[in-house]
Amino acid sequence: VRDLDVQIQRVQQWAGEVPERDRGALSDLSALLARRRSEARRHLLGCVESARYERLVSSFSAMVRQGPSRRATAARAPALVVVPDVVRVRHRALVRAAKRARRTSAPDDFHRLRIRGKRLRYALEFVSEIYRGQTTKYVKDLVQLQDSLGLMQDARVAAERLHQLVVDEGSELSRLTVFVMGGVAERYRQEAVQLARRVPKRLDALSGHRWQQMIGSMDRRRLEATPRYGWTAAGAFVPSATPTSPAGAANQTSTPPGLAPSRPAPWAPLGGSAPPSVPEPAARPDTGSPVDRQPTPPVADSAPTAAQVPGTNSSTNGQSAGQGGTGAPS
Repeated sequence: VRDLDVQIQRVQQWAGEVPERDRGALSDLSALLARRRSEARRHLLGCVESARYERLVSSFSAMVRQGPSRRATAARAPALVVVPDVVRVRHRALVRAAKRARRTSAPDDFHRLRIRGKRLRYALEFVSEIYRGQTTKYVKDLVQLQDSLGLMQDARVAAERLHQLVVDEGSELSRLTVFVMGGVAERYRQEAVQLARRVPKRLDALSGHRWQQMIGSMDRRRLEATPRYGWTAAGAFVPSATPTSPAGAANQTSTPPGLAPSRPAPWAPLGGSAPPSVPEPAARPDTGSPVDRQPTPPVADSAPTAAQVPGTNSSTNGQSAGQGGTGAPS
């Protein structure tokens, strides 16, 4: 229905540009397109009023009201943490589609490129408020690309429909109408060629400086919102809520400011405090006993101390220490 609306509007615009003798043929073409539109609209209304569509609406509404599962990690993470990776995934898909369309120049590949651009554009528009207008310029580049690709697709669909109309109803159309339809189809083809010349410039902007500025800003905002990297939104250092190994700490401290990791980092809630530290045992004067001078083997963090085991006392602690145990006299 939408494609026919666009085509009818274009034919009506062209009616004022053609010679007087051809306007009657364009009027016949407009009437033929209007009949096809009525048939398509009846089919559309049948789909909207079907039980299948009703189930779709009710199930989707229930999903929105319920919200995401609380067990899902992504549902608990702030948008500033997860959005950059979502945007990167869609941008990579867009760039791959652009390379393919540039190589083949096939209409189907340009249409696929348009769909990939639409997905990235809608994702950026959905989160634009949390980035304070930092996505606006890049979205404008996507809109310009989409407009060019959309007009190319409309021209292609219109030309194919005119050809199909001649095949289906050629016997009922006058020769003049068929001739004018051929001229309209050629006009669509020329428009598509002209639009295709603009596309390479639009494609070059997909990974240009505006993309670099936008994704760099997103990465900086993620660093500010991710306690694992030691920053809060206010720029203050906050210890990580999850203890890390020395190797992990080295990796974190070596991350330059303003750069994000290649993989999304596990999220920790803002304002989380560091785990409580275990107090060191108080120093004792050397008693000179063999037990005191014997080195104590390392103890796992999860192993309880002797003082925490029921039924133990200082004497048993001393015996176990003499036998290689971990206890020490109090």
